[in-house]
Amino acid sequence: MTPAEFEYLIRKTVTYLEFHSDDSAKEIAVEWRKILAQIKQMKKKKVKMEAKLESKISKPDDHK
Repeated sequence: MTPAEFEYLIRKTVTYLEFHSDDSAKEIAVEWRKILAQIKQMKKKKVKMEAKLESKISKPDDHK
């Protein structure tokens, strides 16, 4: 399973849980939403790191 497939599965699970009114379903949905938020933050961090790395690579070497 790819990370994108896993994220999709989590989103489907949250959607499913939203149709149930019991406390357990609500609690599980909240926890999965927290995990989705963490995934989003990790993606942002990865993009920033990759951009920073690319900018370092693309700059000419000033130490010659």
